[in-house]
Amino acid sequence: MPGEGAGSATIRVGLAGWDYPDWRGIVYPQKKSKGFDELGYLARYFDTIEINSTFYRPADPKAAAGWVKRVDHNPAFKFTAKLWKRFTHERGSAWTTDDVKVQLTWTLSNLDEAGHTVEVLVDPWNEFGRYYPGMQLADAEEQKFEPNLSAIDHYYVLDGVGAGDSSRRHGTYTFDDMKEMAVDFATVQNLIKNPPTMLPNGFQSKDMGMDDPLPVYANHAFNFQNHSWSDVLSAPYVPKVIAGLTGIDFGFRTSEQVGKLDPDTGANLGGGIALEISIEIVDLGKDRVQQDGGTEPLLKPTTVVVTVGSPVPTAAPAAM
Repeated sequence: MPGEGAGSATIRVGLAGWDYPDWRGIVYPQKKSKGFDELGYLARYFDTIEINSTFYRPADPKAAAGWVKRVDHNPAFKFTAKLWKRFTHERGSAWTTDDVKVQLTWTLSNLDEAGHTVEVLVDPWNEFGRYYPGMQLADAEEQKFEPNLSAIDHYYVLDGVGAGDSSRRHGTYTFDDMKEMAVDFATVQNLIKNPPTMLPNGFQSKDMGMDDPLPVYANHAFNFQNHSWSDVLSAPYVPKVIAGLTGIDFGFRTSEQVGKLDPDTGANLGGGIALEISIEIVDLGKDRVQQDGGTEPLLKPTTVVVTVGSPVPTAAPAAM
């Protein structure tokens, strides 16, 4: 019991899960009525239940919202969730920027007679998620949205195919560039976990016509001209340990017509823009890279999408 003057504490007693067939006739009625909800039923008698499935995979947001709705008749109810096993049982396989370094070389070739302006987009993966830039509201009155920045977001001009070398663009995102991408992504993940409450210089986001300042910070972190470790805005959110890159999404887009289309069928008759990519991965002495013929288990691709901003309403035009 707390001593005199000490604060009181609440001790909750609950169950570890609710989906157990052998509980029928013991915990649940032998004959269940149509629409019987095990979770809602238990919430009539307990104020907490442990979620076991989160040990094996992060909870799906829609599923979690459904759980909350099913217990809303008990305002004192709280869930407790097991921590994902990636944090508790698999830390020996953690992948950081101290394990490997990555370099990306690419070539874009214009196969059309007409020139094109192309936006190159590169977004990172780590073992905890893959980044999708999302959208931010650019004009509240017109309900126009713009895409947030990718981790690498550059424009290149490609002359027509007959122009020779100027119809192609080559580039290398160096080991340092890709390490910065990993730092930026880890910073954005930390921003999502600990979201800022106001814009830089103390401005309130709602005063600027924005619902959420997070996209401003995320775009700033990913801006290729900024370096997270020396940037005043981003530096407080840079984690001490940086998750290494486990993959990338490399894409490009243009607002111009690309290729020759059949006017009747819409089939591509040739031309377009070709992309070649070469990735160099160097093991830094931690034996993290599987060599040819190796049998070591590989990291499983993440299924978690990390994003900021908001989806575009179906009725709203996207400003590209």
